[in-house]
Amino acid sequence: MTYQSMKPIILNFLHVSRDAIHIHVGFICLVLTLLFTKKKLNSFYSILPGFIVSVLMELMDLRDDYVARGVLKFGASLHDLVNTNFIPFILVLLAKRLKTKLVSNE
Repeated sequence: MTYQSMKPIILNFLHVSRDAIHIHVGFICLVLTLLFTKKKLNSFYSILPGFIVSVLMELMDLRDDYVARGVLKFGASLHDLVNTNFIPFILVLLAKRLKTKLVSNE
C-alpha cells in the first residue's frame, strides 16, 4: 500500500481533516521525542525529529504530485510544514521564556 493510498484510510479512521492530521503528527512527534530522548521541552532539539518527519512526509507528497500531475506544489508543502511544526515550536519558545523568567526571578 502506497503512502498516498494510506492517507484517506487514516483520515477516515481518525475523523480529522488533512490539515488537522499535520497538527496531530507534530504534537505526537514532540511528545514521543520528549519521552524517548529525555530532552527538555525548552530544547530546540526536541522539535528536530518532528521537523524531519514533516519534511519526509512533504517530500513524498511532492514526489507523488509530480509523478501523478507533473506539478510541484511547494505552497501546499510549506503550508503543511507550518501546520506540523507551529505548535511544537511555540511550546518550545514558551518553555524557554518561562525558564528564563523563573531563573531570573529567583
